[in-house]
Amino acid sequence: MEKQDDSNTTQSTKVGSHLRKKKIIGVVAVILLLSVFGSLYLIGAFDEPKSEETILNENIEQNSRLVGQGNYDQAIVAWNDFIEDNSSLRAKAHAYKEIASIHINKDQNYQAALESYKQAEQLEIEPDYGLLLGIASLAEQMGDKTMAREYYAKAIGALNPDDPLYEVDKNGLEKKVKSLQ
Repeated sequence: MEKQDDSNTTQSTKVGSHLRKKKIIGVVAVILLLSVFGSLYLIGAFDEPKSEETILNENIEQNSRLVGQGNYDQAIVAWNDFIEDNSSLRAKAHAYKEIASIHINKDQNYQAALESYKQAEQLEIEPDYGLLLGIASLAEQMGDKTMAREYYAKAIGALNPDDPLYEVDKNGLEKKVKSLQ
């Protein structure tokens, strides 16, 4: 009888040891899964994708900081990287307008600014008043009266008739076009 009790004890010890190993393996697996999911959570893998507007605003903020610090070339590189990485035509057009502004403010490189504005224009379905006015103004400053007239006229067409200053802006641009004849 004693021998049978020893054999039962040995067998129950083996079973108990096996169950403890299974529990330890289960706990380790849970810990590993929690650490993997925790890491993914920390790096934002479960976050909602950022909207086009959010991404653009983040870049505007970042690159405005660079310009404010006088790091114009870094800002241009950052905007060019943004253009390469972004599929939105509207966002790319905005980036080209920002680059044009940097060229004007950095060293009055009107030719580079004009090229950037023209790239923005190609990307926009309906170029906005500010873009058209910017191109017209640069063309005028560069002495290209033909292009200046053309873009001032386009700017007139882009004015919002519901704007309370519509007539004032329209008359001012019409006078500008006539003065460049």
